[in-house]
Amino acid sequence: MDTIFNINSLSDVSPIKFAWSILVKLLHTWISSCHQFGSSLEMVLTDINVRKYNVIGEVLDFRCQNIVKFGRKEMTKVEFNLRDIKNQRIQCCITGKSAEIFSQKVKQSNSGDICLIRFARAFNYQGEWKVTNAFDSSLVLINPDIKEAKALKQK
Repeated sequence: MDTIFNINSLSDVSPIKFAWSILVKLLHTWISSCHQFGSSLEMVLTDINVRKYNVIGEVLDFRCQNIVKFGRKEMTKVEFNLRDIKNQRIQCCITGKSAEIFSQKVKQSNSGDICLIRFARAFNYQGEWKVTNAFDSSLVLINPDIKEAKALKQK
């Protein structure tokens, strides 16, 4: 017997109904421990309708890398601004292995380095748009060999 499921968007979920079928993508998993409750599997999921963006720009205002704690795990974090071909700027924050690679390749601000963040997560925080990587599903490239990067370098 075939069963047909209605797939719902995460934005449609409400507490009135108890059973939902939601198509998601698994972005990241880790095991978390608590003395009181023991170990648990933690997950970051994304709704099928969540859009990821490709963001490209010249690296400006690169601040030094920081080591931050996420639970028991330490991660590298870097913050910087990108300027696009139209001179618009956006704040960026990347973490994890992408941040380590970024800080190895980009040594200083305003050196003409171009950064491409593929599958970036964009969000509005206190009226300003910001960009971050979506754990390991984002790809961060420095000075990629594409026409958009070449156009930015010539500007």
